[in-house]
Amino acid sequence: MARHKWRSIESAILVAPFVFLSLYLLGVPLFLPAPLLPERRYVALSPSAGAEGLRLARGGAFEAFALLPDRLLALPSSSAPESEWRRLAALLPARPLLAPLAEALGTGLPLLRRASLVTDFVPDSEELADLAKAARASGLPLEIRAPASAGAGLLLSYSFRATASGDSLPFELLLSEEGRRDELEVRAAYRGAQAGGESGRLLWKGGGADLPLDRVLRLSAPRQGLAGISLIAKGPGGAKEIRLLTPGGSRDEPSVLVIAPPGRPASILESLYPARRVEPGLAAGLDLARFPLVVIDGIPLRSLEGRLGRALESLARDRLSSLLFAADSPDFGGPGDNPGLEGLLPVSLLPRSLKDLPDMAVLILLDYSGSMFGGKLSLAKVASLELVKGLKAGDRVGLLLFSDRRNWVWNFEARSAIAAAPALEPVEAEGGTELGPALEEGLARLAAVPMAERHLVVISDGVTKPADFQALAAKARAAGVTISTMGVGEDMDRPLLERLAAQAKGRFYLVGSASEIPSLIFEDRKSVARAAFATGSIPVLDAAGTRVATIGGMGQYAAKPGATTYFTNAYGDPLLSAFEAGNRAVLLFASDLHGAYTADFFGKPSVIAALRDRLDLLFPDKPPEISVFETARETRVYLRSPALASPLLRVSRDGAEAGETAFHSLGEGLWEARARSAETGLGHALLVDRGSALASFDLPFDEGLSGVDSGAAAALAAYKPLLFRSGGADALWLLLFFASALGATLVLRLRR
Repeated sequence: MARHKWRSIESAILVAPFVFLSLYLLGVPLFLPAPLLPERRYVALSPSAGAEGLRLARGGAFEAFALLPDRLLALPSSSAPESEWRRLAALLPARPLLAPLAEALGTGLPLLRRASLVTDFVPDSEELADLAKAARASGLPLEIRAPASAGAGLLLSYSFRATASGDSLPFELLLSEEGRRDELEVRAAYRGAQAGGESGRLLWKGGGADLPLDRVLRLSAPRQGLAGISLIAKGPGGAKEIRLLTPGGSRDEPSVLVIAPPGRPASILESLYPARRVEPGLAAGLDLARFPLVVIDGIPLRSLEGRLGRALESLARDRLSSLLFAADSPDFGGPGDNPGLEGLLPVSLLPRSLKDLPDMAVLILLDYSGSMFGGKLSLAKVASLELVKGLKAGDRVGLLLFSDRRNWVWNFEARSAIAAAPALEPVEAEGGTELGPALEEGLARLAAVPMAERHLVVISDGVTKPADFQALAAKARAAGVTISTMGVGEDMDRPLLERLAAQAKGRFYLVGSASEIPSLIFEDRKSVARAAFATGSIPVLDAAGTRVATIGGMGQYAAKPGATTYFTNAYGDPLLSAFEAGNRAVLLFASDLHGAYTADFFGKPSVIAALRDRLDLLFPDKPPEISVFETARETRVYLRSPALASPLLRVSRDGAEAGETAFHSLGEGLWEARARSAETGLGHALLVDRGSALASFDLPFDEGLSGVDSGAAAALAAYKPLLFRSGGADALWLLLFFASALGATLVLRLRR
C-alpha cells in the first residue's frame, strides 16, 4: 500500500511541470486563498484618534499606510518611538478621504498581498461602492474594518439655501437623539462689532420637549457680517460646542478683484462695485475664480508671466471669470511680451501703420563674406537698401559690414542724413564668415544708443564659424534689443538664423526675391515695435459714432476680428473693446481707470451708465434654488433648474488646485452633486454649464457632524471581501514550473 502511494506521488511530481507550464501558456489566472497572504493595511483616521489610535490601527500587519489627501504615508512598526507616532498623527487630515485608496487599488498590489482598511468612521455608500468596484476589478481581497454605525454625536446634518435672497440666512440643524437630553443653544457669531455680546447673538434656546418631533431646528440669522453658527449643548457631562461655517453674507462681499501695483489710485470700478485690491505678488496665491471680474490695472504684460499669468489664462480659457486689462501707458506691452495673454486680448498690439511706429535705433549686420558671392550678396544689398528706405526720418541707423573682418559704414546716423546706395554699391564678397564677433560688437554699440526702441537685423546666409549664439541672444534680451534675421541663398543655415531670431524675440524672414523685400521690411519693422500711446485732447465716440467725451491719452491699437467695440477715438482705435463668450468676456480699456487721462470721460453720467450696463452682464444672477446639505462625510449641493444640460460643480480654495464634480440628475429638473474635502473651512463653488459660470457661492466643510447617508450602515453590513486573490500570475506559474521540474528531476534520479 505504501509503495503504491509513493508511486502516485511520484507520478504527480512528474506530471506537475507539464500542468504548470500549460497553465502558464494558456494564461489561466491563479487563485490564492486570502487568509494565507500577507496583509497590506490602509488606515484612515481623523485627528482625534491621536498617536495611540494610529498605533493600534496599524497593528501587526505586514505593511501599513496612512491615507493622506495627496499620498499614502508608510507607517513604521508598532514598536516605533512615541514621538514618531505623534509626528505622524499630526499629519492626519481633518476629514479623511477614501478616494486615494480606490486609486491605489486600481493600480494593483503585488500578487502576494491582501488588503484591509481600518477607519474610525462609517464610509458612506458611494465610497463603499467605489472601493468594492476597485477591489473586484483588480481581483484583490479587501477587508473593511469600520464602526457598524456612526457615533452618537450631537448634530447629524446642517443645511441652508445658498442662493436665498433677503437680509437673513435660513438654515436647518438635524439633531441626534442625544440632543434631546441636553439644554441647547444656537448662537450666531458676527464680524466686527460683537452683536449680542462676546458669545454671539442668541437664535434659539431649549431642550427636551422644546425640540420639534423631527429633531430639525429651522432657524435664520441676520446675514450682514455673519461669521458662523454655534450649537452649544449643556448636560451632565459638561458643555459641548460645534461651530459651523456660513456663506459670506455681506452685501459688501467683493465681486471685483483689482490687481494693481502699490500706490496706484483707486479705479472707477471700485466705486461701482464691491472690490478687493491686491498687489501682483499676492494675487497669484488667491482663488481668482471666486471673483466674477478680475481687473489688471496698468500692469505690463511682461510682468504677468509665471504663476499669475497662467492663472489668468486659465480663467479666460475655462470661462470662470472675466478679465479687464487697463493699458494706460506705452509700457503695457508689445508683440511677444506675453504670447499667452496677448492671444486673449480683443486688440492687436501691433501698430496700424508706419506713421504710428515710434522712433527706433536700427543696426544692420550685412554679411559680405566669400560664401555670399554672386546673387546672394546682390539680394542682401537690395534688402539693406529697402530696409533703410522703409525707416522713418527720426530713426537712427547703423550699418556694420562683416566677414572675418568688421567695417562700420554708419554709426547710428539719422535716417534723413543717409545716402544708402553709394555706400553699398562697391561692396564685394570676400573673406571668411564670423557672425559671432560681429554680433557681439554690434550689440555693445547698439545698447549704448539712447533710444527706447532698439532693433538689429542680420542679413546673411548663416554659414559662419561656431559661436555661443544662445548667450548673445540672452545678452540682447537683457539690453532690450530685438534681433531679426533675413536668410538668403538656398544653402543657408536656416536653423541657426531661426533660433537666433526666436531667442531674441525677433522674426526670421526667408528672402527669395527682390520683390518680396519691401513688404518683409515693413512687416519686420511693425512686428518688433510697440503701438503708439497718443496724448492730447482726444475725442471719444460711442458705438453709434456720437461724441461723448474727451480723454488725454490712449493706446492706438486695432480691434481683432470678432471683437466688440464700445468706445473709440475719431480714427477708430478702440478705447473699450471685448471678446465675449456667454456671460464672460476679456476686455481691454486702452487708457487709465482712475482719471489721470479720463477725468472728463468718467465724469459723464451717460458714460458711467453705459459702462455699468455692460459690466453688470458679467455678474451672473444666482439661480433661485441652490441648497447645501452637509453631513460627516460630504457636502451635497442640490440644484433645481429645468434649463441645464450637463452642470458641473467646481470647488476651489486660495492656494489649492480646484476640483470638479459632475451633477447627476434626480429627475424633473433636480440635480445633485457631492463634494468631499480633506480640509475644513469654506470653499468657493462655481456652478458651470455649457462653458458658462452660472452661479457662485461658498461651500462649507465642517467638523463635528456625525450624520451619514441612510444606506451606509446597510452597505457596510452587506459588503463581503473576496476570499481568493486572483491575478495574471505569470511569474508564479513559471516559478511553480521550475520548482516542480526540479522535483521531477530528483524523482528520476532516485529511480535509477
